[in-house]
Amino acid sequence: MSGNPDPITIAPVASAVDNKDPLLLRSDGFGRFPFGAPLTAVLVGSPSELGAPTSDTTNEYSNPGGDGQYLSADESTGFGFAIGRQYCWTELCLNFGGPDEANLQLVGWQYASIGTVPLVGLKNMDGVSIGSRWSDFPSAISADPGGCYTVGGGVTADGIFLVLEGGTFGKFNDDGSYEALIPDPSEVTVIQMNAGEQVVYLFEDC
Repeated sequence: MSGNPDPITIAPVASAVDNKDPLLLRSDGFGRFPFGAPLTAVLVGSPSELGAPTSDTTNEYSNPGGDGQYLSADESTGFGFAIGRQYCWTELCLNFGGPDEANLQLVGWQYASIGTVPLVGLKNMDGVSIGSRWSDFPSAISADPGGCYTVGGGVTADGIFLVLEGGTFGKFNDDGSYEALIPDPSEVTVIQMNAGEQVVYLFEDC
């Protein structure tokens, strides 16, 4: 890879807290913290319901990858910042990014089902959370046609990205052509939600 990516920056916010529900899943932040809030402020002010983080991982993305992305040393993953740090509470992870470890800001989050009972209270403004059925939120969830067999993508009305499971999002026909489908909403549930910057696995298949 050659060339330098255009840096992705999120300006620090005037106040780290904007007085929203501390467990609210937002397209522009998490709980009381908008994207751009400093790492220390977010960790100190994290809601007590989350308890202590179960993991804390820092990664360096030192290779310019174009399109505003930085790549890991083996170029298997990409991120929007040269340094990424991720704190996780079992199913919920908060992503922090910046030019160095001293200047990390909240830049994204991911909430995913791993087979445990979802954390109580984590939901978006319309009440959508892990395990929500599409048919129960017809105006708050939309799904994209096509996907990976029984797994597809979607978005909430307020702009949170979703991974959906159930029914058939796509199939191969007898002639080898691929047909993108939208399954019955009553068969589809939310298995992952995310917003903001995410670590991208570049070699991942369907």
